[in-house]
Amino acid sequence: TGTSIGLYSVGVNPDGTPSGYKNQLRSNGIFLIAAEMKNRKNQQWQIWNQLTQNIFNSTLIQFDQLQDSSLPFYYGLQLIAQTAINQGGHVEVNKRYFQTDQFSLAFGVRVGKITGSWDHSINYTRITGHGRYLMPREWGRDPFFTFMMGERNEGLGDVHAFTIKSKFADAKNRLSWQNSAGYFDLPNVNQHALNKYGFPSYLQFNSDLRYNFSGFMKGWQAQLIYFYKYASGNTTLEPKYTINKVNMGHFNFILNFHF
Repeated sequence: TGTSIGLYSVGVNPDGTPSGYKNQLRSNGIFLIAAEMKNRKNQQWQIWNQLTQNIFNSTLIQFDQLQDSSLPFYYGLQLIAQTAINQGGHVEVNKRYFQTDQFSLAFGVRVGKITGSWDHSINYTRITGHGRYLMPREWGRDPFFTFMMGERNEGLGDVHAFTIKSKFADAKNRLSWQNSAGYFDLPNVNQHALNKYGFPSYLQFNSDLRYNFSGFMKGWQAQLIYFYKYASGNTTLEPKYTINKVNMGHFNFILNFHF
């Protein structure tokens, strides 16, 4: 478990020095417990607790009110809290994954409406300034309502994120098309305690087109993705804060096979 953390970029410590936790963390595994409940009012609760032994603990609580005939829209609420365990992965401060003097707290809200084949939503995420939200990028995507492909709030604190999403899916679910736009207000790139990877604030625009084949090609899905990230504000940034981070476009054509 410990060596699975740090395969991607490790960023910097809260004091700005390079993080040294790659191949230095020790953990006996990940312990996950979850409970989900849905009632007759189309209300759904989720509670998840992920304990990464000897490193950190992360708890997620989420409530969703689904849209039905009595409510012409849907909404969701989300809370995530994280704390270090023991020494955060290592006794030496510069080799820790999660600093023992920090904790992270994030909450989110979304409101949406399904109209025919369309699903529109407005989403907001707030990560407080108590510390960085941390979740190894090697383990998957962020769980936030504001998540957009090609975007991460991992490694950040004191964040305000806003997204608008609009998705179309035909009646047979063969064709889907999602467009989204987001604004991510982040700490200054030099505020290392809350900005692990040196990301500036940015605007992002995504378009994701998918087609599910049928017949002898059943199970195959073609996916076309394009997104653009634009640095917001008038601050002149060093190349290390922009290259492969902002002021860039990204295009993918993907073939997926679903078993």
